[in-house]
Amino acid sequence: MANPCTSLYLNLGDDVGRHVHRRRRRRRGRQGANARFNCPCGMTVDAAGHIVVVDAGNLRRVSKAGEVSTLAGNGKEGFADGQGDAARFYCPFDVALAANDEIVVAYTENHSIRVDTPGGAVRTLAGNGEAGFADVQGAAARFNHPTGLARDKDGSILVADQNNNAVRRVTMEVPHSSS
Repeated sequence: MANPCTSLYLNLGDDVGRHVHRRRRRRRGRQGANARFNCPCGMTVDAAGHIVVVDAGNLRRVSKAGEVSTLAGNGKEGFADGQGDAARFYCPFDVALAANDEIVVAYTENHSIRVDTPGGAVRTLAGNGEAGFADVQGAAARFNHPTGLARDKDGSILVADQNNNAVRRVTMEVPHSSS
């Protein structure tokens, strides 16, 4: 019997499944059936029915067919916004889907809430990597180990701010298009 702490069995229905083993080393560059997770933490299901998983330094998507792809990050820890593998994360812990189909991630050790757009660009929504407590917008906001996310009925993101012993609300800013 597989140890649930070291492997993930994806039961995708109709007898389709993949067994994806966790490795201690980063699995940079491995995609599809050869992909490996490194400490997967949070997950959600997107509008298309794909599983979105955060692991150490990555944001991954598992298709309904069991194919794994990396949306952002490359396994290297850090704190940087950017496109695809240029983005850096440190200890992503939970993930939620915003009303506009963006993927919102709580970064515990980066003390921030960040967003991955459908186009693959990662941007920081709130926080700047410094621990603290400040109920303001953008980079001036402070969290101390955000560990849980949920979307409320109004589209705001609720954040479990662990070391501040608080549940906080972050309003999603929807980009305005100019025509």
